[in-house]
Amino acid sequence: MRLLMLGALLLLAACATRYGDMGVSGGVELTQLDNDIYKIHAAGNGYSEPSRTRDFILLKAAELANEGGYTHFLILSSSDWSKEGMITTPGTFASTTNGSANGFGGYYSGSAYTTGSYMPPSTTKISKPRSDAVVKLLKNPPPEANAINASMVYNSLSARYK
Repeated sequence: MRLLMLGALLLLAACATRYGDMGVSGGVELTQLDNDIYKIHAAGNGYSEPSRTRDFILLKAAELANEGGYTHFLILSSSDWSKEGMITTPGTFASTTNGSANGFGGYYSGSAYTTGSYMPPSTTKISKPRSDAVVKLLKNPPPEANAINASMVYNSLSARYK
């Protein structure tokens, strides 16, 4: 039973949005607001947990800092929300028909019967997580700035999402 549950969790995790540029199933989008200030938007699909899009924001900020020669970053503002949707599967009907016929001397008779089962349509709610953040990249900030260490975040999250 535990093996079955683990398999189901791994299958669902494989369906979640992958880290990378924005695509049809989500991803990360970047807008530069100033030399060292960026707006980062992350979107997940219906299989993604909200924590995944927040991690994408942190990973992208860490990448930007490391690539630009910065050591830290500050999150100036952030927000999380979900895009809600519904998916409806159509109803189905499956049937089986059996019949028989008899004949003798020009007289014929027959019978047939059909059995079936009906599965009504079903509607499922889908929630697609979204996160936004505005980040400022920093070089060697003072400790009181409460800045986030870019290398530490990158090492922690890149192993999980890349």
